[in-house]
Parts: sequence; C-alpha cells; structure tokens
Amino acid sequence: MNTYSISAQGTNFIKQFETGLDSNGNLLPQGQPALVAYLDDSNVWTIGWGHTRGVQPGDTITLSQAEDLLSQDIESIVGPELTLLANAHDAIGCTLQQHQIDAVASLIFNAGSLRANGPGSWQALLEGNFDTFLIEASEIRNGRKDGELVPFSGLEDRRADEAEMFVKADYSRTFDNSAGNPGSKGNPYAPGNYLGNKSNPQGIPADWQVSDCQGQSVALVIDLSGSMGNDLASVKSSALELINAIFGTDAAPVASRLGIVTFNNTDSIQIVLPFTEQANISDRKSAAIDAINGLAILGGGAEPLNGALLTALRGDIGSWRTGTNKIIVFTDEPAADPELRDDVITLANDLGVQIPQQQALPIDLAPAANDGSVVSVQILPVLIGGGSSARSDLEELASRTGGQLFQSTNAAESAAVLIGAIQSTSTVTDGDDIFTIVTGIARLDGQKGTDVVTISSNLADVSLSTNRIGEIVLEDNDGTSVILENIEFVLANDGMIMVAPPERASFDEAFYLSLYSDVASAVGTSGGFESGLAHYLQLGIFEGRLGAFPFNEEFYLNENEDILAAVQAGSFSSGKEHFILHGMFEGRDPVSLFDTEYYLDQNSDVEAAVTAGAITAYQHYLLSGSQEGRRPSNLFSEGDYYSVNQDVAVVGIDAFIHFYGMGVAEGRSISDPDLLGL
Repeated sequence: MNTYSISAQGTNFIKQFETGLDSNGNLLPQGQPALVAYLDDSNVWTIGWGHTRGVQPGDTITLSQAEDLLSQDIESIVGPELTLLANAHDAIGCTLQQHQIDAVASLIFNAGSLRANGPGSWQALLEGNFDTFLIEASEIRNGRKDGELVPFSGLEDRRADEAEMFVKADYSRTFDNSAGNPGSKGNPYAPGNYLGNKSNPQGIPADWQVSDCQGQSVALVIDLSGSMGNDLASVKSSALELINAIFGTDAAPVASRLGIVTFNNTDSIQIVLPFTEQANISDRKSAAIDAINGLAILGGGAEPLNGALLTALRGDIGSWRTGTNKIIVFTDEPAADPELRDDVITLANDLGVQIPQQQALPIDLAPAANDGSVVSVQILPVLIGGGSSARSDLEELASRTGGQLFQSTNAAESAAVLIGAIQSTSTVTDGDDIFTIVTGIARLDGQKGTDVVTISSNLADVSLSTNRIGEIVLEDNDGTSVILENIEFVLANDGMIMVAPPERASFDEAFYLSLYSDVASAVGTSGGFESGLAHYLQLGIFEGRLGAFPFNEEFYLNENEDILAAVQAGSFSSGKEHFILHGMFEGRDPVSLFDTEYYLDQNSDVEAAVTAGAITAYQHYLLSGSQEGRRPSNLFSEGDYYSVNQDVAVVGIDAFIHFYGMGVAEGRSISDPDLLGL
C-alpha cells in the first residue's frame, strides 16, 4: 500500500522558493524565512515560508515557529492530496519515487489542490501518464494579485525545476533567472519552449524522457468445475470491462500484466495465459480477452486450489516484480489440498523463500525469479455462493496474505464482483489504513491503528447495525453490506462518522487530580476539599476545568495487547486505569482521534516539554492545545468540526470535547470530506 509524504530534501526545496522579504522590504537570502509579516506579490500578508493564514501586519515569529508553520501548511495543503494520489496509484499498481513525490508536493504547496487548479495535470498524474502530467503542470503559472489571476514569471522557473526534480531527481534551482542562470530555456517541459508542450508537441529529448507508471501484476486462478458454468458465462460476457479494469482504457492505458491459471481436479492445473509482457498495451489486452473467451467448463471432482496458487506463485506464469501484486481466486468450493496451504501463505508473503518441492504437487514448479528484495502477493478470493466451509477456507487465505474476501451470491453479479476485486485498493496492515468499498467485499478487518472505510454514498443513505452475533454491519441503499471489524470511521460523500462510539465519559477522580496539580494539593487533610469531585462541583466546573476525558476502552485494549493481558491477569481493573497511571506517560493513544506521534511531530515545542517530563502529550492537548487550534490527529481539526456543526461553533464549546461528550452519540459528522482530503 502506497504512503506518499514529502522528504526533508523536498521541504528544503520548497524553502528555496518561499523566501520572503525582511522588515525593509528587501529580498532575504535564498531559503530564509520572513520573521516579520510582509506583503507578497499577490498583496497578501505573509510570514515564514509562504504562510498566509491569519497573518496580520506587524506579526513576528521565531525561526522555530516558522518551521512549525511550514510543517502545518505542508500537512494541511499537501498531505490530503498525496493521500488521494497514493490511493489512486494503489489501484493501478503504481508507485512514485521519492524525488517524484517531492516534485508533486512542491507543485501542490504552491498551486493548491490540483483537482481544482490543475485538473489536466491531476488526471494525468492519477493515471500514471507522466509526460502529460509535466506538460499540463507547466501551464500552472498564474498567481492571484488584487483579486485577479495573472502570470507570474518566477513560476515558470519553478515549474521547470520541479520537472527536472521529477525526471532526474535534481533538487537544485537550475532554471533560476534571478540567479543569472539561463532560466527555463533548457527544460523541454517549460512553457514557451514547446518541445513537449501540448501547443506544439515535437517530442521530448531522450535525456528528459520519463517512463509512465507500470501497472499491477494480476493472476486469475479460476475454478472450471461444473458448478461454475453460469458464473464463467457472466465473466466472459463482461470480458472487455474486466480487461479495462486491469489495463485501463485505450485513451489511458496502464502497463499492467495478467496471467491466468485454471483448475478443476487433482489431475488438471493449466496455465492458460502467462503474464502478458507485450510492448504494446493493446496487444496485452487482445491476448487477455482471447484467453478469457477461450475458457470452458471442464467438470471434475476434488479441486486443487492450493496447487493452482503455487503454480502462480512459483513462477510458471512468469516472474513477479515489485509493486502491486494480486492473485484473484474465483471458486465456490474449499481447497481439496489443505496440506499445501502453509506453502501458499509463506510464498505469498515473501516470494524469495525457497519451498521444497512436494510430491502432492501435480506439476513441476520452478521458483519465481527475484532480485533479493521482499516481493509479496495479495490473495483476494471471490466466493461464489455462501457455503460456510468454503467461506471459512477463503477467509483464512485472504487474512493471512493481506487480502480480503469478496462474495457473489449469484451468477449475474459474478463479473462485477470479480472486477471489484481487481480494482480494490485496500490492504490490511497493522497501521492506519484507508479502505475503499467496492462491489462484493464481504468483510473488512482494519486490525490495529485508526482505520477509515470510504463509501460512495451520502450519510443519510448509510446505516450501521449489529447482527445477531454482535458484528457491526455497514449497509447503504444500493445494497452494499459489509461486516466491519476494527474499523473506526466511515467516510461518505458528505461527511465522516465514528463506527463504534465509546461510552460517554463520566467524572474521573484520578484523571482530574493528575491533570490539575493545584487541585491535587488542595485535596485531603491539608487542603480545603474532601475530594477532586468536591472541587470540581464547587469550583472546577465554573472554571472550565475538565472533569471527564475522552477514552475508549475497547480501542485502547485492541491497540495494546500487553495491557489487555495485564487486565485479564488482574494487574489493572481496566485499560483506563492503566492509561491514567502509566499509559499517557508512555505516549499511548486513549482514543482513535488522538495520535500522540502525530501531535508531537507537528508541535516541536510540545515535544520538548514532553521529553523534559513537564507534561504528557494528551494532557497538553486537553489543557491548551485544543484552544490553540492544534490538531490531535490528521483526522480531526476544530475548524473542520465547526464547519459541519455550526450550532456547536456558535455556542463555542471545545470541538474535541463536544464530539466525545455529545456529538458522537448524536451521530455528528467529524468533517466535510473536502476539508479532510481523504
């Protein structure tokens, strides 16, 4: 699963272009931030490295504050766009190199959302068509001055330097007219040169050519036993749509590869199509369509699913490569060769592992070629029908290889479910994941971390319920029904909601005294209060002190298996007790919307205080961070919450406290998706 973020080298590149003016209006040395507010070329008050939000005449900052502002701006402006791009590239098996990510980040930081300000470049970038992206990006050179968009000459040089970084990993300011260099004339992607420009496409010089993104490698492992007849007919009737899901359209081709293995009994495992390696994508598509149309039901008895999987994994259809690798299994029965399952799991997670040949294998298999790096393959089973033994077998296969189970209840939807598996972008990991609901997904397990599932519906059309065995089920008006396990949030078209709200917080004596040392010293025989609760009721509530704090017991124990074991052993009465006594000092997260690592990474002053032992990250956020507008995680901000819950903004209640105190129980949305950027 792709994770795109800017590097330190990329951040330094941005600094070179965001140099401001000193208090006398003179240009500062390249790369230095403006520590005093100034009017930029757009007549907008600016400070630091291009920071404009909330800046007033006369504002001053320190160098450390300038660094913090830049980090916050990159997070809010660039971060959401890179997340969207990473998800899109997952779907086509594309991965950008770090220098390419940094070039894109610089462009977004300067131009804003490419979805709004450079749709042509954004679409090409999503599809992995990099020459087109760079040509389109070269046209983004307007800035706003006195309310109107006008060409800025300096942006031509910046676009040219970003292109050179993208193609050649060169982070220098080669095309800087102000430094006496020849400007952007030597860059074929620069506006006005027209070497590769869409106004006069004469081609790109060889040393500037950039390869488009390679696609995913997909192996279809198809059961051709007699019971699959109607389902195979459905797939064959949708062959073109299926192939386009892998290779893209003729207008926007993707350099994916497809291989096909079939099975129907212990004597019949066949390689129908080795991985397509043709230079022309249209030739790959033709070969794939011919192979699919040539499939026929063969009948059979016991079905060697694991043997067929090993055929694909061990290289008989061709070598796997780094990137997005999937095997999609299409069957209605459990494997008849369970003794081979462990070998399948081992190879799927690392193709470089050498597995001894076993007598049970029906054909001679050669190890897959590998360059020494860990190359893995997701297995995504598509279950036809609802047999419990087959479901259990295929769920295990998916969960142990980072895949997921898809299910088709009838032949009519089999092709759509198979296409959904091909287009799936989700990967189950033990981290913070973003899943996309596509046709046929039966279950999603986010495991550890804070996980979000996205669905193409409005919140009014989405329902969350509990089935008879206590599982949470997500449904919408289009018939989607998915069991959610360890998923914290659902992101719809018009907002995001929490899946399993924690119990509403109540007054906690121990936390109250740990949060307010002055109250702790005023309680007991030497103080004037019998307890923390007495202080809270008499004074604290009127002073705006927090008597309760957001905490999710289930989330805390799921994230911390050592604490779960300690609670089960009786060492602590609850996860909450552990958190108050130890967890918050150890930097453990109490709820899914507070990310200690994120909070400290975004706030160096807080990190210094926490390192010195003066306070914990969570204490700082509750006492002052939320009032200062600091974000507790990348999923929540006070401004976003107020924007979609304006009644709360009018009253002026703390957004984080309101959400966990009342908003979550009321089913309030956390954020507008456009603001969240996922």
